[in-house]
Amino acid sequence: MKIRVMETPLYVTEMKALGAQPTPVAWPETYTALQTGVVDGHENVIPSILSAKIYEVQKNVTLDGHNYGVDWFVMNNKFLSNLPPDLQKVVEVAAQDSCNEERRINRVFTEEGVKALKDKGVAVYTPTPAEIAQFRVATQKPVIDWLKTKVDPAWIDGIQAAVKVAEAKK
Repeated sequence: MKIRVMETPLYVTEMKALGAQPTPVAWPETYTALQTGVVDGHENVIPSILSAKIYEVQKNVTLDGHNYGVDWFVMNNKFLSNLPPDLQKVVEVAAQDSCNEERRINRVFTEEGVKALKDKGVAVYTPTPAEIAQFRVATQKPVIDWLKTKVDPAWIDGIQAAVKVAEAKK
């Protein structure tokens, strides 16, 4: 199965681990690539599928949650450090609040988008926990091995340890 991916080694590694043929295609060309069979599928967020009218050429969506979009707040550290402590706190709280609100809005857009896709005749499937576990088994090692070639392996090990602690608290 040919899956449209961004031309990013991480996404290519992930799709290869799943047995797919990763096919880099620019986002503006995705609709035509799906329509003409250049690719069989793609990965993207629900609001993007709706806004690009991908549902016209793709009638199945799987909500597997395999990627998480991280929200970044970036500020010049010298500028932030030169603010009085009370204003530093205001900036930090505002940044956290805005990221939380953005996550909430994304959840709402996704929920509403899934309903809209279903209304347009798209079949929406959510994998079972067992199926998600199979995805993890297939992709985790290759992706982590690739990441360890790009950043300090100790950093990746620390993240994995933190994930285990967080999962144990569920």
